[in-house]
Parts: sequence; C-alpha cells; structure tokens
Amino acid sequence: MKMKSRATKIFLLPSFILVSALAVFWYVSSREYSIYGNEIEKISVENAVFYAEIVADKKTREEGLSGRKSLCKSCAMLFLFDKPEKYGFWMKGMNFPIDIIWIHEKRIVHIEKNVPYESLEIFVPESAADMVLEINAGLSDKFGIKKGDRINIKISD
Repeated sequence: MKMKSRATKIFLLPSFILVSALAVFWYVSSREYSIYGNEIEKISVENAVFYAEIVADKKTREEGLSGRKSLCKSCAMLFLFDKPEKYGFWMKGMNFPIDIIWIHEKRIVHIEKNVPYESLEIFVPESAADMVLEINAGLSDKFGIKKGDRINIKISD
C-alpha cells in the first residue's frame, strides 16, 4: 500500500509543477509588451483607439517618450500615479510634438495640445490627475477629444 501512495506523490508533484508553469506562461503570454518592455493596454476615448505603453514606476515615468524618434498613429503612453496631484510635464529629450492629456478617475481634466518638442516650459494641469496620456500632436483635435470626456481602459494587475 505504501508503494502506491509514494507513486501517487511522485506523479502528482511533477503534474502540479507542469500545470503551474503552463498557467504562468499563459498569463504572461496573454499580455502585450512594447520593444521597451512596457505593458501595452488598449484605450478608447470618443471615437479614437490607442494602444498605450503603461509606465507606472518612477524610472519609466521620468523617461517617458524622451529619446524616441516618433510614435505610431495609434500608439500612446499612459502614465499611472498612486495618488492624484497636479503633475507637471515637460519636453526634455523629445523629438516630436505631442498632446498631453491629464485624467482623473477616467475622466479628462486638462489637455495641452500641440506641445512643441523644443519647448522648455513645464505644463501643469488645472486640477489633479491620477493618469496622463501622451499622444501624437493634433490627434485630440482630429478625434474631438476634450475636457470632460471619459476614457475606457482596463488596467491589468
């Protein structure tokens, strides 16, 4: 009887490890990442859809889009913050103009349009935000994105 119990344990342990490894693989492979290693999430606002790189830690938020040559038409960067504040943004190291959209509780609270990449100004919103979305310059006008609009996004854990 002890042999059967030991054989069962020997079979169950590798099976458990295999199932666990497959679950982890599925979880990781079901997410999309940019070439910069940032997770990508689909965001919609008005009639526009963007695929945004998510930056949520200090280092990646500081880097932002700096140093990049361009941003594809449907690409964006979404900055996530732990608490709402009036976060200032500037264009240090940028190579192309953008629209900067501050968001609080999934509603747009401020937009700076067509911010030139040469600007040394620090742009600060009118009210606190817990997210900031950067998109190519002119797209907020093209898609009719305005203050008060709601964004649709599901942030993965």
